[in-house]
This record gives sequence, C-alpha cells and structure tokens, in this order.
Amino acid sequence: MTGEIVPTEKLRVRDVQKKFEDETQWAQFRTKKDRKTGKTYFDVLVGLKGKKPHAHFGINLDQTIRFSQFRKTTHSIKRTVVSKRAQCK
Repeated sequence: MTGEIVPTEKLRVRDVQKKFEDETQWAQFRTKKDRKTGKTYFDVLVGLKGKKPHAHFGINLDQTIRFSQFRKTTHSIKRTVVSKRAQCK
C-alpha cells in the first residue's frame, strides 16, 4: 500500500451476494447500485432466525452510512465501560 486515499469513484466492486446463518441468527450481504447516481453501496440485512424483525443497512464505499432501518427491532445500542479498579475503592 502506498498510503494514498483512493476516491470512491475509482473503486470497483464486483457483484457480491452472501448469506450467513447459524442456529439463532442470519445475515445477508449484497452490493447494489443506486439507480439515480450509479454509485455502488453495500446492502446488509441481519436478524434472528424465525423472527420477522430485522435491521437493514446501506453502507457507502467511503464507509458512511447510506441508511439504517430498524424494522421492529432495537434502534439504538449503547456501550458502557465499567472500571473494576474504581469499584474496588
């Protein structure tokens, strides 16, 4: 790698469609092209097996979020860090 930033217009992404699942969860990844702009983006669906609610994300090649739709699922996630050192005092 040369360390240069490549404009997203110059990136080429081949058509990809992958499905993953285990005993409890599933995910589907696809590449799609915006009909209006012609720009490629990643289309991601994730959910729990046997349940209708799922999340749908669109991620641009420059790693910005194109859209996020939480279909009857939790729509926010919060990360909390608890210091064990502070609890010992």
